[in-house]
Amino acid sequence: MAMKTAVNWYEVYSKDVAATVKFYEIVFGWTSAPMPMGEMTYFTFNAGPTMFGGVMDLSHPAMADVPPHWGIYFHTPNCDVTITKVEELGGKKVYGPMQVPGIGTMAGFNDCCGAHFNVHQPEAERPDLSMSGVNWVEHMGPNRANAVSFYTSLFGWGSTDMEMGEPVGTYSMFMLDNYPIAGCMQVSGDMVPPNWTVYLHSDSLETTLEKVTANGGSIMQGAMDIGQFGRIAIAADSTGAVFGIHQPPAM
Repeated sequence: MAMKTAVNWYEVYSKDVAATVKFYEIVFGWTSAPMPMGEMTYFTFNAGPTMFGGVMDLSHPAMADVPPHWGIYFHTPNCDVTITKVEELGGKKVYGPMQVPGIGTMAGFNDCCGAHFNVHQPEAERPDLSMSGVNWVEHMGPNRANAVSFYTSLFGWGSTDMEMGEPVGTYSMFMLDNYPIAGCMQVSGDMVPPNWTVYLHSDSLETTLEKVTANGGSIMQGAMDIGQFGRIAIAADSTGAVFGIHQPPAM
């Protein structure tokens, strides 16, 4: 299923790279490949022919305080301009700008609600992730309205609201060229820390959940029907990184 996306790259942060690579290969059927990067080897993930993500090793001392998690890199045509805008909008720069030869320029931030995200300015052509292993990304935080204002101002996205009833309430969709690219919902900080959640593609939610638990992962929220949008669940991999799973509706 091709989809428009504002994301250039996905990354899972792990304290055990080999275990993480094995988990996603078995559970989601992805393939991986080593990519030497100086003193370290970075592993990339492919869903079919599309290289869309990788594994960041948390064993480096500089990463000692970073927990296992999934991260995203939003596209920016100008990293320096984005850095300035983030700080004007009440966000905070965590790192960057950092240049990676052949890849481009990156920076990382905490947004106005405390959720972490990265941006990527490609060195050459922008990567096409319209057929990646990720179906959806969703911002969860304590103030939906503030998050919507922050990201629409930062990236020039549009937004539209949907009333979802309890317990979700108002759900906002970020739009790019009138196409939905991400969601945003208000969640108590006591329940879930502010974050961007990635929803990985599954053809069969039950089968995927069985594979998650059989390979050392855990189920955080079981299968849930979301009507015309299909079905979802929330899980954690074998090293503790949390992710969503999405089975699209039958066509």
